[in-house]
Amino acid sequence: MKIVAATLLAAALAVAAAVLYFAVLRPRAIRENEAAAVATLETLREAQLRFRVQDRDGNKINDFWTADIAGLDVPGLTDGRPLRGYLFIPLLDHDCSTANDIIDPRMISYLDDRLSGFGFCAYPADYGRTGKTTFLLCEHGDILRLDSGGRPVTRWPGSACPQLMWQKLD
Repeated sequence: MKIVAATLLAAALAVAAAVLYFAVLRPRAIRENEAAAVATLETLREAQLRFRVQDRDGNKINDFWTADIAGLDVPGLTDGRPLRGYLFIPLLDHDCSTANDIIDPRMISYLDDRLSGFGFCAYPADYGRTGKTTFLLCEHGDILRLDSGGRPVTRWPGSACPQLMWQKLD
């Protein structure tokens, strides 16, 4: 009888621990990771503005760094390695001046692209475990959010990807 009672108690404790983890601790960790991802995007924006003003690549042109993340020298952030459960990539097309345009990369030179702006995507490294929301940032400081199922987004939403799905952060 004591063995049955001990087994039932152990099972009840295991269920309670699982409920606590999935209902309280894990969602809190996801919220904290998502908040850290937004803060990191804001740090990337500040790094881009410094890069442009200080002409950090020394090319005598006030342009942005659009090649990768590592070139911005943000502490703790490197290409391909998650930070607080999120991965960060530069957007291929990032024109957020008008949501109705489809950007054709063949029509924009690399230099024009670097002069006009930048964009970044932050997406969960392990969807559902480290985060659920994908975030986009453009040079104007707009941050959009969407549950993309953990898939990275490489282009700012235009008419090919309606903004109706995206929510702007305040």
